[in-house]
Amino acid sequence: MVLRGRPHEEQRELHDRYGDIVRLGPGTLSFAHPQAVSDIYSGKHRMRKSEFYSVQRGIRAGRSISTIFSTTDENAHAKLRRGASNAYALTTLLQFEPFVDSTTKVLLAQIRSRWADKPGTQGICDFSTWLQYYAFDVIGEVTFSKRMGFLEEGRDVGNIIDAIDQGLDYAGPVGQIPMSDYFLRRNPLKLLAGRWGFLNMTFTHVAFGVEQIRQRKLELGGKLREPVKDGSRPRDFLSRFLESHYVQGSISEDQVMSLTQANINAGSDTTAISLRAIFYHLLKTPGCYGKLMDELELAEARGHFADTETCLVSWNEAQKLPYLDAVIKESLRIFPAVGLTMERVVPPQGSVIAGAFVPGGTIVGCSPWVINFRTDVFGSDADSFRPERWIEADEEKQSRMKKYFLTFGMGSHTCIGKNISYLEMYKVVAAVLRNFRIKLATPTSQWKVHGSWFVKQGDFKVKFTSRTARKAD
Repeated sequence: MVLRGRPHEEQRELHDRYGDIVRLGPGTLSFAHPQAVSDIYSGKHRMRKSEFYSVQRGIRAGRSISTIFSTTDENAHAKLRRGASNAYALTTLLQFEPFVDSTTKVLLAQIRSRWADKPGTQGICDFSTWLQYYAFDVIGEVTFSKRMGFLEEGRDVGNIIDAIDQGLDYAGPVGQIPMSDYFLRRNPLKLLAGRWGFLNMTFTHVAFGVEQIRQRKLELGGKLREPVKDGSRPRDFLSRFLESHYVQGSISEDQVMSLTQANINAGSDTTAISLRAIFYHLLKTPGCYGKLMDELELAEARGHFADTETCLVSWNEAQKLPYLDAVIKESLRIFPAVGLTMERVVPPQGSVIAGAFVPGGTIVGCSPWVINFRTDVFGSDADSFRPERWIEADEEKQSRMKKYFLTFGMGSHTCIGKNISYLEMYKVVAAVLRNFRIKLATPTSQWKVHGSWFVKQGDFKVKFTSRTARKAD
């Protein structure tokens, strides 16, 4: 199913045909009932991640590197999350706005110089690629105070994106039979050769992160064990992680690297997927695009935005735009980044899931592509992109939709980077739309979608017109 490139759709089709419980393979069950979400992910049954996730560990010098995302050890996960939670809190992330703004300015400048107001094919931008460049550069800024250079150079610098894509393409199918990983990428002979320096097995993005940590340590020198003082240097993620290790002792040195890798691996691709979904669905539903532009223009007329020159938008300003909020929520609902079941292992004593007893050792889970389309949660039109559902719903309905909104996971394994992803999305979507009118290069065209562990889009081509431009495009 994974190799066919549309497991996210096939799993929905299986549930439509066979009901709320579907056997995906030997000892593996997929659940579609909303109650299963609480039963599996709430934590009361203490279900650990399956070995599917261990396939996604990085490799450096012949040794596997577990991250907060890939570890299947609940104690290790809890320790990592506790040690890093303050860095990901929304109140902390608001201090990262200057990093996001810096990268957003570069994106806007590139759009203006490369495509805006240009005739014919000169004005066509593959937005799917450039939104990924943007997401990666933001992660570089907030993690290391250093963009990776994708936007400035207009290319995959160091083949980092390609390396991560290869990792995801590997993890999807190989993760269905995790043991095969030990015959392929984690073959003991290969790992041994890597340790002895005969084979370079260090992933490109891992090497980038290691180098940034090395440089930061050299910069800090003897001040490494001192608390970071405001204004002394950028308070990026790396600064906070190093302080957690050297000053507070809440995480190990290996975990510093692990957390930076988790940012790069999970924080860039998922945000890029979400940004594509937001812009694409807006352009495919002109009525929604028009409503959002009306909201932005009314806010501009009322002096809601402080920045009238570059048209950047602060987090607090974006939070007062209800239709923007609804558009983002609806886009993430209808196109979640994760395309497979988020697997857990039933404890030895077994568990009751959605009213059915499941024996211990069974792999169980739900897919966001199944749960996010439940008509008993999101309405009879759950297959349609309709942001208004998030505005019209009463308090009880809103609560139910939020409870079963599975895009970022649930429980103790809810995506720790959710807030930074939201920070990027709310700010850049509003900023791009304040600066440019956007339209599909070919209005009838459809983007290309490939599903695996993540569901990635491509061939999303658009044209830009400056909102201040007077000439016709």
